Amino acid sequence: HIELGEAPIVHGSLVLEILEKADGDWVRWAQVPDIDASNPGDRYYMLDHAQGIVAFGNGFHGRIAPRVSLSGTVSAQEGSFTMIGVRTFFTVERQAGDLIRVGEQVMRVREIASDTSLTVDAQFGAALPGGTPIERKNIRASYRVGGGEHGNLAAGEINRIDEPGFDALEVTNLAPATGGSEPESVADAWRRARADLTTPYRAVTSKDFEKLAKDTPGLRVARAIAIPGLDPEGPASSAGCHVTVVVVPVVPPDSFARCPEPSEGFLKTVCRHLERHRLITTSLRVIGPQYVRISVAAEVTVKPKSAPAEVKKQIEQALGEFLDPIQGGAQKTGWPFGRSVYRSEVANLIERVDGVECVVQLTLHSDRGKKVGGDLVDFPPTALVCSDPFRIEVREQEPVCEVK
Repeated sequence: HIELGEAPIVHGSLVLEILEKADGDWVRWAQVPDIDASNPGDRYYMLDHAQGIVAFGNGFHGRIAPRVSLSGTVSAQEGSFTMIGVRTFFTVERQAGDLIRVGEQVMRVREIASDTSLTVDAQFGAALPGGTPIERKNIRASYRVGGGEHGNLAAGEINRIDEPGFDALEVTNLAPATGGSEPESVADAWRRARADLTTPYRAVTSKDFEKLAKDTPGLRVARAIAIPGLDPEGPASSAGCHVTVVVVPVVPPDSFARCPEPSEGFLKTVCRHLERHRLITTSLRVIGPQYVRISVAAEVTVKPKSAPAEVKKQIEQALGEFLDPIQGGAQKTGWPFGRSVYRSEVANLIERVDGVECVVQLTLHSDRGKKVGGDLVDFPPTALVCSDPFRIEVREQEPVCEVK
């Protein structure tokens, strides 16, 4: 392996070339994530981006990076050495003052006489035997370095372009650079790995379908329920291998939509995402909820010194929150799919509002389902409630507190 001069290496930026023969051309090698399946002659390498370390094959899995050695006739004169027979490709890339390695010593180039002869000075003064190999680094790499919090430069800190021809150009960054973070620690990697064990990649159970639907890339899915054995449009014989997924989109906080409906594109995007994860024997359908619009008509009395208008406002707010399809219900996690609405729980909700003395009369209305004993029941499993305008009448006094 070799170590590059700088790190961390920006992903996709490394270009590595190797001179495999003294009189050959530079050959570009390919970066792969793993060389275990490589053939002995494959020109592959692996890169540790964080450390800037390049690893080559071992001759069995991937090719060994070759080394190029040059040798010439060496004669000594007062610490200087003239090398004859040096290859052209070596000398044309050198100039006076460059450092080169000869054997185990570092030399400085004094003079280049021709393409096949150069004179060097020994840095450490030791004599060299004739024919000493002149080793040259035959691996070259170009790459970009970056990453980490130190790359989050403040506005105005970038003031030049490091490319030829841009010296006279004045530049600056008007906004600060953001997004740089330090490499993930081993402890963080362990935590992520443990969390990944609970992440479904294949939809088998209802919970798998619901989790994957909520994690659809590019969408904000507020709620999802998977109902096995239900095909709203198919024959009953096909329902056994069918899964229907009902999804509800997230709505902005300032939205007045009481019954959020997913668009056709929204449903198709969720369906395409789930198609990649379902079992091949499972048929799938993604739909929006069947909303049941609930209206409440109530007559209430208020306690002394309570403002009827304020009490009425609080009742309507409490009912709207309770019948909310996304954040309603007793647990405030969204009204359960297919659940009935009972008159007793609505009356209890109103009576808990500050300033309410009692509920004198209460009636529930809906656009679907059945009404049994004042309760709204028999909703389909894909149904969700949402609120219609309420009719609340508030009175200041009532001698008898009895729900009729």
